[in-house]
Amino acid sequence: MKNLFLTILVLMLFCGCSLSLHPEYNGSFVNDYSQMANAETIPDDGVGNFSTMVVADLHFGRKDRDSDVFYKFPEIQKWYRKNKVDISYTFCLGDSSDDSLKSEFVEAKDFLDSISDGRFLSVLGNHDIRESGRNIAQSVFGTPDYFRIERHGISFYFVDNSMRTLGHSQLNELISSMKADKNPKVVLTHYPIYPEIEVVYGSMYDMDEVATLTSLFSSCNVRLVLSAHYHRKNVISQYSDDCTELVLRPCHGRTGNHIDTTPASWYILEFDMDNEECKVIWFFLEEDMDSPKSKVLGVFPI
Repeated sequence: MKNLFLTILVLMLFCGCSLSLHPEYNGSFVNDYSQMANAETIPDDGVGNFSTMVVADLHFGRKDRDSDVFYKFPEIQKWYRKNKVDISYTFCLGDSSDDSLKSEFVEAKDFLDSISDGRFLSVLGNHDIRESGRNIAQSVFGTPDYFRIERHGISFYFVDNSMRTLGHSQLNELISSMKADKNPKVVLTHYPIYPEIEVVYGSMYDMDEVATLTSLFSSCNVRLVLSAHYHRKNVISQYSDDCTELVLRPCHGRTGNHIDTTPASWYILEFDMDNEECKVIWFFLEEDMDSPKSKVLGVFPI
């Protein structure tokens, strides 16, 4: 009984810690971030209606370690070549690599270049920051951890929560920037922020931080939050009538009896600036499919 009590006490102490104990984290903590950068690595194509392609959880390298994983990257590249005239930018929601290896990041960059004509931007995921992965990703992708761009009168905030937290510095910068920014906003990040209860195990864990973010987003004209990490299904969570989080499925597929069984997925966001709305379309390929199916997830205010 005494040993059981001590075990429970230790678990309670660990659960109450503010830092993750996951062994992949190397101590490069987000409190050390400099001020938010403005990334100008992709051109601005002007005003009017536009579309973006969104992918998540590429996990280059995972197929070498897991026989249940399948890739549909050539089919996605073929689809992009047929449809790219309508796509302005491609955004990635992290976990481009599976084990933070340079070779995996290079493969990911080559793929992202091929489905964007070089006009892609990415956030980091938890699989991207093992050992020196953070520095490798920055050198390969050429973008900072945390940044914003303004396109077509919309501010896109690329937020780094790859350690399941923003940290004080990044959070304070985000609050200041959003309060001064009157544009409608889209937030892109890896871990879900405030998902349905089934996704809580894989989302941000500090409820005070979550409450701060959801309140900030609802009051600062954030219309969409795009997140990933949860591979099993698309999840739609409503912060308010005008603010929605979409948890998106991975770009790699998985078969078998694994809990994360999923088709290979990607998304198109069609921004209708005249009607101030965004249609989100999900495209997916099962392992035995050569041509994708699609489904409209919803139309959301912008």
